[in-house]
Amino acid sequence: MINMKGRRLLPPQLFLIGAIGMLVMRLYCPYDIWLPFPYNLAGILVVGSGLGMAIWGSRAFRRYNTNIHTFKEPGRLVVEGLFKYTRNPMYLGFLVALAGLFIVLGAVSPFVIVVLFLVITNQWYIKFEEHALADKFGQEYEAYKASTRRWI
Repeated sequence: MINMKGRRLLPPQLFLIGAIGMLVMRLYCPYDIWLPFPYNLAGILVVGSGLGMAIWGSRAFRRYNTNIHTFKEPGRLVVEGLFKYTRNPMYLGFLVALAGLFIVLGAVSPFVIVVLFLVITNQWYIKFEEHALADKFGQEYEAYKASTRRWI
């Protein structure tokens, strides 16, 4: 887990840091402009879709009155709504939103941040949560895991 002075960096914080990093990369080292204006504006729809997916997932957690905090004990296994199709709709939503931002920015260099977000999320956050869910829900989680993909 990524620590910040004894405090763990939460996924929404990583998302915001990534988005800011992408903007900085676009400004200072765009490398190559691959998608010029106005075509890059299509990325706004992708950003909106991704954020909508992340919000939808977090609302499901609230609706089922379960813990959303990555590093705290899970309260309930949510397997309905978007969770029928992906075990991680909030992470997927953040990733889609960053991909949309990559399109909006239209430069190659910010794509590095999209890949870094994917790797960090997959290797740290999701693996941590999967262990916690398996410990708490055992066979019920294993059955869900076997029937629903991690991403899409």
